[in-house]
Amino acid sequence: MRNVRSLLSTPGHRPRMLESALSSEADAIVVDLEDSVPPEFKPAARRAMRALLEDAPEDAPLLYARVNHDAVATDVQAIVAPRLAGVQLPKAESPEAVQRLDELLGDAEAAAGVAPGTVEIIVSIESALAVLRAFELLSASPRVVSVMPAVAENGDLHADLGYVHTRDEIATLHVRSHVLLAARAAKLPNPIDGIYSGVRDLDGFIASAKLARTLGYRGKKLSHPSQIGPTNEIFAPTDDELDFHRRVLRALEEAEAQGLGATTVDGLMVDIAMGEMARRVLAQAR
Repeated sequence: MRNVRSLLSTPGHRPRMLESALSSEADAIVVDLEDSVPPEFKPAARRAMRALLEDAPEDAPLLYARVNHDAVATDVQAIVAPRLAGVQLPKAESPEAVQRLDELLGDAEAAAGVAPGTVEIIVSIESALAVLRAFELLSASPRVVSVMPAVAENGDLHADLGYVHTRDEIATLHVRSHVLLAARAAKLPNPIDGIYSGVRDLDGFIASAKLARTLGYRGKKLSHPSQIGPTNEIFAPTDDELDFHRRVLRALEEAEAQGLGATTVDGLMVDIAMGEMARRVLAQAR
């Protein structure tokens, strides 16, 4: 998965919103075929997704689709095409559900002439059981490259856990931390934080995104284009951070030449582990 800071969600049955998302500065867009699409419009949403994959310009954001948990096979058969980067799987609670999606994607790739293993999976964590089984879900298929805790106010996870939502989102901290830990244990490169429901509350959104970055998330799913700019800035390393990590690598190279395993930068001890962190941060900026 290419580094994704901003993942903009848009309903699959709303042509103008699809056009707006396609021309945005988001790193990726996820076309929703699920909850935001009324049942009678789902066939149209599938057709729109397929058309988007065929007609999108080469410099368009990465293209993902959120499938219906109760119509996964139908959705996959309709949308898998060469430009599809991946699929968001909602409401998964068992490794078998992830493995079943893997199998369906393999069959659809073969039918569409897409190289095996091309289409990625983003697992959405939407229940207490899914939180507890997060590592199992994220380890169930090599296609799984990211995870998203669905912590939006009044969402499925909110209803299942029954917590009281507050603007500082403190009630979701344990869930986001647990899911992040599972993602890192499963070696996922780009865990993405879930949507912040307050579309008009940009200050609240920014605080939520900063918290997610502090926890270790690499990006955030978005519900509105106004959130793209702040998100891309928040999840990008600052110039000061980049400078520090470059100096860490230079200092370690000099230390190694002297037969040393550690040295100091700005009064901090740095060693091989710090070097690995520096390489990750610098790679993220590219």
